[in-house]
Amino acid sequence: HYIAGVAGVPDRARARIEVPIGTRPKNPLKRAVRPHGKPAVTQYHIAHQAEDWSLLDVYPFTGRTHQIRVHLSYIGHPVLGDSVYGVSSPWLTQHFLHAKELTILHPATNQPVTYTAPLPAELDKKVAGLHGG
Repeated sequence: HYIAGVAGVPDRARARIEVPIGTRPKNPLKRAVRPHGKPAVTQYHIAHQAEDWSLLDVYPFTGRTHQIRVHLSYIGHPVLGDSVYGVSSPWLTQHFLHAKELTILHPATNQPVTYTAPLPAELDKKVAGLHGG
């Protein structure tokens, strides 16, 4: 489960983005939606919105490199502060994408282990502004 601050407000409050992702021919380090790329699925819902940006809860169902950033840019709502796939932001020194909760299978026990992480202070301050804090 990720939290993303994105430019604008998506038309749909919740959606599933299911488009393949592959490398760019001229820059193999950068990813893009490509017809013959690997399958990639991301789901999101709007947690909060302001006039010109939104806070999304994002759930990637596949693990492609830069998947969330590529998918959100593809639908026209790039991650704030992401100068590679999105838009830089005058009020951020990092991109607004945070892994809030990750669950993996423990390699020895094969049991799920969940890790959570609070938002970095810079992002938390911006989110508090959405709540009037």
